[in-house]
Amino acid sequence: MRFQVGRIELALLDGGRFWLDGGAMFGIVPRSLWSRQYPPDEANRVPIVCRALLIRTPDRCVLVDPGLGTNWEGRWKEILKLTPGNIGAELARHGLKPDDIQTCVFTHLHFDHAAGALHQLYDQWVPAFPKAEFVVQRDEFEHARQPGVRDRASYRVLDILPLARSGRFKLVEGDTECAPGVRLVRVAGHSPGLQAVVVESEGLRAYYPSDLIPLLGHLRPTWLAAYDLEPSTVLGEKQRILAEAEEHRALVILGHEPLHPAGVPRRDAEGNLFLEKPKEFAHA
Repeated sequence: MRFQVGRIELALLDGGRFWLDGGAMFGIVPRSLWSRQYPPDEANRVPIVCRALLIRTPDRCVLVDPGLGTNWEGRWKEILKLTPGNIGAELARHGLKPDDIQTCVFTHLHFDHAAGALHQLYDQWVPAFPKAEFVVQRDEFEHARQPGVRDRASYRVLDILPLARSGRFKLVEGDTECAPGVRLVRVAGHSPGLQAVVVESEGLRAYYPSDLIPLLGHLRPTWLAAYDLEPSTVLGEKQRILAEAEEHRALVILGHEPLHPAGVPRRDAEGNLFLEKPKEFAHA
């Protein structure tokens, strides 16, 4: 799936798939409501896709959230009903090699966003993109090294240490630009240093809000995940980002949505948001 934002090309890559408890994904929302849109399996799990975002500007290749990777033991693959990702093969479909990635952005360092940045070389795990710098918010990096009891299971030290030892992390603080037309916007609540990606070119704009809005169901203001550390903050940040996207008739890309991951926000007759097919962002 590809989109054109002015002179910048976007592509969604398959970074792997897994299943998470539906109650955790939708928090206090009753199962009778969320299960209509996301029917759970026998273990009450709903499907989650990890969609990496490839951004190609006229002079730079940026990869956002390379997904699950392949460093998974059988036990975790069974618990999460996990299908590993293969970003190398996904890049090849677009005529690229791992060496072509110049910047790898982590919206945050949860395992389903960061593990794909590594690959196995002989008996060691090393950066999968040999020429890239890895950009993350400083407070996210510091938290990932010593997470709290509540979110400890979301971080894996084996995903972070090889990158830290390589000296390839670029730690940023607050909003910044990682390439011409590609902004990183710090949004709070889900994790200590979550950042969204905003792409702008020739009057067009696209948002990749990451786990601020993981699934279509989360377009509803009060549909919040139990994984959000500060739910009330997520609610405010979500409303701010969606209001901007509506105002600018922007493309919104949802990183975990399995069926309809991208579109332009519109409202139905009852005032509820949905994503309409993005005709104005059709790939040239």
